[in-house]
Amino acid sequence: MAPLIVLLGNDSSALAALHELSRDAGYRSLRCRPQGVTDAHGVVKRAQADLVILDLWTATREDGWAFLRRVWADIDTTDIPAIVVTDETEPLPIEVELLRTMRCRVLRKPVDARVLQSEIEAALERTPVLMARDNAPRSAPPGAAMTSYPHTTTTSGEI
Repeated sequence: MAPLIVLLGNDSSALAALHELSRDAGYRSLRCRPQGVTDAHGVVKRAQADLVILDLWTATREDGWAFLRRVWADIDTTDIPAIVVTDETEPLPIEVELLRTMRCRVLRKPVDARVLQSEIEAALERTPVLMARDNAPRSAPPGAAMTSYPHTTTTSGEI
């Protein structure tokens, strides 16, 4: 089964472009415009995402950082890699070193599709999440756990 990429953000056109790029590259994707940090984390956890791509600004700039801290603090999601996309022109704060430590990649907008594709491939390369999933017994058909998520905007056919 193709890896699942959860796309988080508040810009519908950016999410659509990321969805198209990931689909064209052979990945499954789930677009999500979360209502808050807890909602976004819940979507990633329930979907059993292999990768998260997010803009630091979801509702506010702090939401992106709060989301990442929540993902890293949860044993079920701590190994999920992330790609942070930002259009901030100023240097990122000291947390950029933390991002690197936690296996996050940082890309500045506008993002070249080839660069993003390369970053996706590098992020997904034999991550603990994918290795565990490859070795886990499957009791339900793939995608059976994919249900609608409250407080989340998605478009059908994304997975």
